[in-house]
Amino acid sequence: MSATPPTRPKEVVIAMYEALSRSDQATLQRLTDPQVSIHVPEILPYGGTYVGWSGLQQLLQATSELMDSRIEWDKFLDSGDQVVAVGFAHGRGRKSGRSFDAAIVHVLTVRDGRITGFQAFVESAPVVAALRDT
Repeated sequence: MSATPPTRPKEVVIAMYEALSRSDQATLQRLTDPQVSIHVPEILPYGGTYVGWSGLQQLLQATSELMDSRIEWDKFLDSGDQVVAVGFAHGRGRKSGRSFDAAIVHVLTVRDGRITGFQAFVESAPVVAALRDT
């Protein structure tokens, strides 16, 4: 018997980040709306707009190729169908070997138990510097 899937926005978001940390593709797909819209600041090498499950996969692939990183979440702010995730990203550029620490904020929209929107805000200067080729 499987556990009941989360439906409250904050629970959905936390479950998504847990699935990301485990590389649990099945759970990620279950928690992501087929037409999810993801926006990452254009200043980042992997920045842009990604749409749908294939877009999420493209974003994950792009970040994985460019960096090795982990996120420490400080708090999740619940605001109706939106959740604001606040934390810090720690990592290093794969080509440069330079490390970075950057504040991050994600604003996620959840409807009917699925993530439909994802807006990333990143302290970009440390990340861009670490991803620059030497």
